[in-house]
Amino acid sequence: MEMRDIPFEEVLSYADAVVVVTIGERNPDLEVGLITEPGTPEGNLSEKQEAQGAKPASATFISYQAQVKEAVAGAEVGQEINLIVSEELQSVEPVLQPGMEILTAIKKGIGEEQQNNYSFTRYGTYYVVDDNYVLSAFEAEDQDTSTFTEDTNGKTLENLIEKVQEIKAE
Repeated sequence: MEMRDIPFEEVLSYADAVVVVTIGERNPDLEVGLITEPGTPEGNLSEKQEAQGAKPASATFISYQAQVKEAVAGAEVGQEINLIVSEELQSVEPVLQPGMEILTAIKKGIGEEQQNNYSFTRYGTYYVVDDNYVLSAFEAEDQDTSTFTEDTNGKTLENLIEKVQEIKAE
């Protein structure tokens, strides 16, 4: 299955917030039970698995501690959050290291087990380098997806923040 490139603006439309964070240590992996509604194919499969003594369906997420330096747009978040990414996507998503600074669009986790956990994606992430400049974590292949990146990549963090705030205000 081929994944399509997602424009930064589209990521912002789904994001709960955009933040600048400093990455801390990697947390233990987070295992989350998948939501299975009774009467749905997923629910029926889950019931069948449980009846056979199998483990219920779950997903594993890689989790990183993150210190929020600036809330750029969107919902309020705490000063310390966890950024999570599906283990299945680890080969294509940014590998975060302690001390790294990024600007990223985040989506709040669902349910009690994901409290204070926010997902992120390469399509909505910029690395902050030399204390003031940004480099996109994603390089677009097509013109439709690359326009925003061309306008922000290699420019200042302040420029990117202004553009994000303009889009989120629309």
